[in-house]
Amino acid sequence: MIYTRELYQKFVEKEKLDKINSTKKRRKRISSFIRYITFAFLGKKWKWEPATLKIKAENIKNILILRYDAIGDYIVTTSAIRWLKDACPHANIDIVCSERNKSLAEIDPNVNNIYILPYKKKFWRSLIKIKKQIGNKKYDLTLALVYTKMTACAILSRCFASDSEKITILHTERPHIYGLVFNRQEPSFYPGKSWAERFVLMMKNNITSNIPIDEKEEKAYICVSKKSLENISNLLEKHDLSYDLRGKKNVFSKDDVSNFHRIGKQRYFIINISAYSPNRMWGTNDCSNFIINCLKQYPNTLFFVSGGPQFIKETEEIIRTVNHKNCIALNLPLLDYIAFVGCADLIITPDTSIAHIGAAFEVPLVILYAEEVKIIDWFPQSERFLPLLSSDKEKLVIKTEKIIEAVEMILSDSPIEVCNKIDS
Repeated sequence: MIYTRELYQKFVEKEKLDKINSTKKRRKRISSFIRYITFAFLGKKWKWEPATLKIKAENIKNILILRYDAIGDYIVTTSAIRWLKDACPHANIDIVCSERNKSLAEIDPNVNNIYILPYKKKFWRSLIKIKKQIGNKKYDLTLALVYTKMTACAILSRCFASDSEKITILHTERPHIYGLVFNRQEPSFYPGKSWAERFVLMMKNNITSNIPIDEKEEKAYICVSKKSLENISNLLEKHDLSYDLRGKKNVFSKDDVSNFHRIGKQRYFIINISAYSPNRMWGTNDCSNFIINCLKQYPNTLFFVSGGPQFIKETEEIIRTVNHKNCIALNLPLLDYIAFVGCADLIITPDTSIAHIGAAFEVPLVILYAEEVKIIDWFPQSERFLPLLSSDKEKLVIKTEKIIEAVEMILSDSPIEVCNKIDS
């Protein structure tokens, strides 16, 4: 066969691609073998033997939860913490958390001890430090409620709670490897169930309790501190905002905060622009345009604009562009910010932790999603939220009129179905 230059080039490219694929497959096999040996060593066995009997709640005295990731991850886990506290009221609950979510664990009345593990660095140094802090304490149950970096998770479980029952999320590709350490693996996807609900199902599927638990209590919660409420009191008074957490069943505190409430004349929306990944960020121009148009319909409402600490310039740019007395920058420390969210009339935000914070406070939500899979997998445990989907996966592109339409709908008296998607 006589090759033309074009055909020859295609042949060369195919040869290169075949070599690359072959190399990838070989590396994957080697990686899988190393992972298997590692987990076999940590678990002291060569074959996964799934647990079949449920754990009796009365036999659980100490619980260790591995939740060393983000703020939203911690909040959706509180449903499991709440269920465990009801099912095992005598048990101590300790958490290995991250620098990012430690402040939430510190004010959680259901948590006895916290151990801080940096999210991406100083792993071994922190492991040794935590091991010294734990000492000879024996754990009966370990919850590894993470889906990535499972080798690190297995090392932590082996070092801190080697003899405990271990529950984790079922991995679709490597359950027989991870099962060498985690004898109980639960499916992560239940159609129509939020992560907060899934974690409760994981507890129910593995633990049996003689204590009846009201299903209405099986929800994620949020914690506030008296100090944070005092910190935001001047802001509430300055803008004449109403604030009352009484009657909110998913708000917990180590302090008595029942007396903290005030009656004001102004209602307020919280507009958040920031998110963990760039494609979920709400652009300053789009956000400014939305606020300008929304102020025409809600001229007596205050719009507090927020972003992460690294997005102060962007929030200030929005304030300058909107140029309206009712558009105000909101820059508060995390716990004060959470407390301020508590009695907002509405939150509009990309898919990020504030969606789960607002859901716990039962604040109506309009959530902007860049990817449809995030709506399916990460919607909040809320009865009053509307998701809007971007027309572009690479960046958040949602028409202003669609967001305003969602705002009108969520604030109306008509019932709203969870995940009632408005096409953008």
